Amino acid sequence: MREKTIGGVSKLIKRKHDSTVLSVSWHPSNVLIVTTCSDFKCRVFTTQVKGVDDETSVVAWLGANAKFGECLFEIFADGWIHTAAWSPSGTSLAFTTHDCTVQFIDGLHGPANTWAANLEPVKSVALPEGRLPLRDMLFLSDKMVVAAGYDCTPFLFEASTLKDTFRSWSFKAELGGGGGGGGKPVDIISGSKRPTQFTSGLAMFKAHSDLGLEASNSAIISLLNRAPEALDHSPHDNCVMCIRPIVISKSQPREHVSTFTTSGLDGMIVFWKID
Repeated sequence: MREKTIGGVSKLIKRKHDSTVLSVSWHPSNVLIVTTCSDFKCRVFTTQVKGVDDETSVVAWLGANAKFGECLFEIFADGWIHTAAWSPSGTSLAFTTHDCTVQFIDGLHGPANTWAANLEPVKSVALPEGRLPLRDMLFLSDKMVVAAGYDCTPFLFEASTLKDTFRSWSFKAELGGGGGGGGKPVDIISGSKRPTQFTSGLAMFKAHSDLGLEASNSAIISLLNRAPEALDHSPHDNCVMCIRPIVISKSQPREHVSTFTTSGLDGMIVFWKID
């Protein structure tokens, strides 16, 4: 995206996938993307555009003489790879597969053109027995991930580190519905089942468009500070398809997200807060 003009630059990555691309996620530096595909592969591509992207960022993350659209490496999995996400620092990558596992790649330091030669072993974390595949995920921080999918409720994953070195990742907890994960749903917006909540959510977005950022932030804060309803199950009745962070103010560090939303095929948007 151009900073000084309204619009963007379109360029084609000619490297073809062998099946349907299921997701695309941008690296924090804006010069890399990761794609996930139903051909069981996760791929990382360079996406720098000369004259558009910051040259300092390009050199720092890609090194000298990087080419646009180059596939830096690809990881093979044991099923469809539904989605992938980068950590806030850009040094870790995670993706979810249809075999009910989450894969983590850490130690992505230095220019990306050196990652393939120094790639750390992929850390695989399986969901508890009986759980279903995950469709979307989000790094809440460099050391914590939330993911959700066909089980209709978010799950937390946490990293174990020693002197800032990632040793392993593990399943931490299920959020909501008595899962004990330290996270709770604080509001639900639904066009059919919860008209009063829908009205409050609509007012929040209207305040954002009519009155500006501060007004919408106040509305969000008031929603997040409300007492949660007593729920003995997940607020969602169908597959969770999307997880997005909520930024309360411009001063809030995006490296540590404590509030986020989930939306699903049930038509609901659920606001969550991590204690």
